[in-house]
Amino acid sequence: MELFGLLHDFRRLSMARSRGCLGIAALSVGLMVAGVATAAEQRVDAAARNALSLTVYNNDLALVSETRQLNLAAGETRLLLDDVSAALRPETLLLAGPDLKILEQSFTTDLITPRRLLETHVGRRVKVVSVHPQSGEERFEDAELLAVSEGAVVRRAGRIEVLPVDRIAFGQLPEGLRVRPALLATVAREQAGTGELQMRYLTGGLNWRADYVAELNESGQSMSLTALVTLENSSGSEFRDAELRLVAGDVNQVAPRPGLRKVMQVEMAASFGDAMPAPRSLAERYLYELPGRFDLAAGEIKQIPLFVAEDVAVRRIFRVTDRPGYNSENPGPVNADIVLALNNSQESGLGRPLPAGTLRVYQTIDATARIFSGEDTLAHAAAGTSLELRLGGAFDLSAEPRQVDFRRLDKSSGSFQTMRAIFLKNAKEEAVEIEVIAVLPRGWRMLEESQAHEKLDAQRARWRVAVSAGGESELRYRVQVTP
Repeated sequence: MELFGLLHDFRRLSMARSRGCLGIAALSVGLMVAGVATAAEQRVDAAARNALSLTVYNNDLALVSETRQLNLAAGETRLLLDDVSAALRPETLLLAGPDLKILEQSFTTDLITPRRLLETHVGRRVKVVSVHPQSGEERFEDAELLAVSEGAVVRRAGRIEVLPVDRIAFGQLPEGLRVRPALLATVAREQAGTGELQMRYLTGGLNWRADYVAELNESGQSMSLTALVTLENSSGSEFRDAELRLVAGDVNQVAPRPGLRKVMQVEMAASFGDAMPAPRSLAERYLYELPGRFDLAAGEIKQIPLFVAEDVAVRRIFRVTDRPGYNSENPGPVNADIVLALNNSQESGLGRPLPAGTLRVYQTIDATARIFSGEDTLAHAAAGTSLELRLGGAFDLSAEPRQVDFRRLDKSSGSFQTMRAIFLKNAKEEAVEIEVIAVLPRGWRMLEESQAHEKLDAQRARWRVAVSAGGESELRYRVQVTP
């Protein structure tokens, strides 16, 4: 009855809470007996771990590989493998070991909840707690739990009563009901002695992404780029002294488990002193093997330096996008987009695979001042590719696209001609070049234009228009579309 005494003490501390709360008795069990294995099970927890490695992917997935030391009797042994990920995908579990035969493995999630605790006691004896109104003395009476709904239906002293569930106490934990998910394995060994058990499984709740910090110089023609790994553990479990590998690239999953998103604390690795390894190309993905070992607490977000690149050449582009269509409306004035363009090449100061993430750009104003210029999402970028990042709108550069003429050519096919005028204004004190890109329907043909265009692809034409300081420029073009 030791468990009953613990429940009794905890229940007295909890009496101030709402009497309608279903959680008092069941939560008491979870607090008092967490991690206890039954007499028929040999518990093997993280203290027996010899090695641990995590291979974390970008899409809420990780491969956990570990080795644990065992001390087994001859014959069959039932193991409770504790301290595994709560988001473990049991169908991916692989157990093995020298001189070990794996007879059975299972992952149970029949956990203690207030309702499950009550349901497992239906038809069994429980204790009903009553409190003397004057003395406050508590008394415990035997009763039979008949049913559970909004309250507990019990039979005691020849009466059927409906009682609040927080007046029910339990003398023991039902067999098979656990305080957290349990990984169980039945193994066999011919001789008694020590050995090793290798475990490998996939789990949800682990994810990583890259976060980039770029600092533009005063001219805006080069930048320093710092890459950080942001690693999130929302699996509900902790991992200590783990080797860490990061895989950049999406992995298809037939039935991915949704990740938990609880965030408890943030830890930042402060030093860039350790040389970070270059990524290895592996099966159409890139693998980063981080030096050292890492602790990853449950709910933790940890940042780890990946690399720093200095003097990366960049170009600032001011861009306006026009989208003529079938009888398009005039949208009114808009600000030109600020686009940061760079080549991911060694000649430009990069030339390495860039994992997907968010790139934040800061502009140096002078020796003591910097401003935040904007951020954009960066997709996985292989070495040799060109990148463009939209940072926001240019306050002093505007454009007003207008439809000045429109003709339907064939109503049945939807073919038409349209004449567009783009009025560009520059409020800066220096001349600029504004890039105008027309996104055109398929089947377009340029009929006339105020300056020659460059065809980018099947649906885009580009003009580079010079606009003087404090001045205005106009771009006109007529296009015919025959779908």
